[in-house]
Amino acid sequence: MTRWSAFLAVSAVLLSQTPHSYFVISVVDEATGRGVPLVELKTVDDVTWYADSNGLVAFHEPGMMGRRVFFFIKADGYEYPKDGLGYRGRAFEVKAGGSAVVKLKRTEIAERLYRLTGEGMYRDTVMAGRQPPIERPLVNGGVSGMDGPQTTVYRGKVYWFFGDTSAIDYPLGNFASTGGTSELPQHGGLNPSVGVNLHYFVRPDGFVKPMLDIPGEGPKWMGGLMVLTDRSGRERLLTQYRRVQQDMAAKEIGLAVFDDDAQAFHKLVEFPLNAKTVPDGRPFLVRSGGEDYYQFGLLTLPWVRVKADWDAVQHLENYEVYTCYKPGAGAELERDAEGKLVCGWKRNADPMGWDEQKSLAASGKLKAQEGMWQVHDVDGGQQVEVRNGSAFWNEYRKRWIAIFERNGWGRETGSSIYFAEADTPVGPWVYAKKVAGFEHYTFYWPGQLPYFDKKGGRTIYFAGTYSDSFSSAPFPTPRYNYNVIMYRLALDDPRLALPAPIYRMTGTNSRYLMREGMEAEGAWGKQESIPFFAVPPQAVNTGLIPIFAVQSNNRTTLSAKASAGSAALFYALPATAPPQIPQGPGGKWSCTAQTGDGADFTNFPLDLSLTGETVRVMSGDGGSGSFKGGELRLRLKTGDESYDLSGALKDGELTGIWRGRQGDKERGRWSCKRSVEAEPAVSPAVLPLFEYTRAADGSHVYSTDPDLRQPGLNRSAEPVCRVWRTPMSQMILDAQEKPVIVNR
Repeated sequence: MTRWSAFLAVSAVLLSQTPHSYFVISVVDEATGRGVPLVELKTVDDVTWYADSNGLVAFHEPGMMGRRVFFFIKADGYEYPKDGLGYRGRAFEVKAGGSAVVKLKRTEIAERLYRLTGEGMYRDTVMAGRQPPIERPLVNGGVSGMDGPQTTVYRGKVYWFFGDTSAIDYPLGNFASTGGTSELPQHGGLNPSVGVNLHYFVRPDGFVKPMLDIPGEGPKWMGGLMVLTDRSGRERLLTQYRRVQQDMAAKEIGLAVFDDDAQAFHKLVEFPLNAKTVPDGRPFLVRSGGEDYYQFGLLTLPWVRVKADWDAVQHLENYEVYTCYKPGAGAELERDAEGKLVCGWKRNADPMGWDEQKSLAASGKLKAQEGMWQVHDVDGGQQVEVRNGSAFWNEYRKRWIAIFERNGWGRETGSSIYFAEADTPVGPWVYAKKVAGFEHYTFYWPGQLPYFDKKGGRTIYFAGTYSDSFSSAPFPTPRYNYNVIMYRLALDDPRLALPAPIYRMTGTNSRYLMREGMEAEGAWGKQESIPFFAVPPQAVNTGLIPIFAVQSNNRTTLSAKASAGSAALFYALPATAPPQIPQGPGGKWSCTAQTGDGADFTNFPLDLSLTGETVRVMSGDGGSGSFKGGELRLRLKTGDESYDLSGALKDGELTGIWRGRQGDKERGRWSCKRSVEAEPAVSPAVLPLFEYTRAADGSHVYSTDPDLRQPGLNRSAEPVCRVWRTPMSQMILDAQEKPVIVNR
């Protein structure tokens, strides 16, 4: 028995003997009932606990047992309501063997599921005597923390690889990459919503072994995993390796191949240190011109590709880069006779990344709208600098989707994780939505795990490293720091209804198509421009209206009015925002309760949801009731107590009486006024779409320019709708590339 397995066994025995001594607090998502990890519970004297991967805190403090104890409750991405004095927290009667449930409101779109790595993933679950979902809930491979992950499916299993890894028994650990495997869900592995059983490659003493068997000093990193068939017909696993020195500058770069018997990578070929087009990141397979390619890069990193061939990947002259630079001319832009940039796949050309684009714009050689990288926050309209992430084809959205981190390193900030999508692998990547983040912590190297997709891609999973490095975190979070956390994202969430390109086709009739129409008609290459962006008709959305392309006399008219049998071309915002008039008691209220003698008792918020005649209390500890004939009745919960409220809605106010559960001695009056909320901010990217009519033939042109100065064009007085602007003059796309669907 290794020392780690012995430690596991002894710990499990000791902990399982005393579950009755703990007061167990379950922190759950109020919408799903699922436990929420990484929730901070802190007492008044600043003693702090963090919910484990099941959302549990096993509490036992000798001086606090048998007492009423207040806990401040805090979590990035989740929220506990404020009490009358503005504190977010709750008091419990803490008793050995007792339990309580805390419900949090999720404030971000992605759902935090569990921690994948490190010590004590399900510590409190085990202490409470409950069954953890994974095989090694406390210690796995002697790992304390690690960077990563990068993954691929190889020989029927998921192969996981991580970066620098810290150990439990010494401040240093493994700096030549860590690896392991897990079973695919369809082959006996856990459902990813439950967990992952990771089986690390380990040394005889039980600690994880180095994966990169590359001679030389310095940390060794990997990226760009590829599964290829060698000359003998055998499936092989390859990776780019990078050996670095103290200042993180590369000392050696090349390709390594996995030795299944030795369970390690050995050097296959070494590349020149100045190579600019090498495999890296999380690649995906595409088919173009009848050939399969591995494609690398993401959004603001150079797009690089190479034929998915054993011999081709070993020679850099076979690699292509999607760029606007002239081949063999360094940083010289390639323009056609009309001065338009020539962007596309090129060999022997320099890549154009985000930093190069900024430098060119600053020098005046490149206009802002000419840049290849044009990712914008869909809510705020501001440009987003992407640091890293992943891109894969999604069958549900029928588009390429990306999960990435906004670049904030070195800025003493936290992290924002975005979702974006594009019509083709290289773009246009334009509008992105924040789905997760941390106020002070870094969550870096996020990436989708596409083999975990559920419901045909309707639900996806992604993971990244939670770390205090490069952040404004005041201190490392115990156990969670420098470890990998799993998230789940529902792509049918209406908040992810992102604007996509509307293509204006060549010709005098100005037809308009989205990606689906381009594919159906085989019309790629016939697009003239992207005049605006709008939401695809199949996207689940709220607050948008359908816009139809009405054909008459060989002319296209965009209209909010449908003709018989027509389908919506896209969805957009109405031309003017409709007034929001609340009906019934549903919504947010600011309330005051008074005692029987008329003295102020407390101020409290009330958030009510009305479905039919049923009322649910969404704030505080919840409650329920009914609304019939203008009369409201509620059972309101507060901590361990509850109150009955009755009253009426009149002239936009709620008024009535309340009673406690202790009889007539606890009673008084209450009243509520609707909370004053700011109008939802409209993104600066949203613009009116105007119709212009050509005097010569009566055909139409549509533009977000309210003063389109062209001879013979007359503008409509009112816009058709509101759409999203096009920030780019270049059409960065490659419709020839199609996804390669791998049968796993």
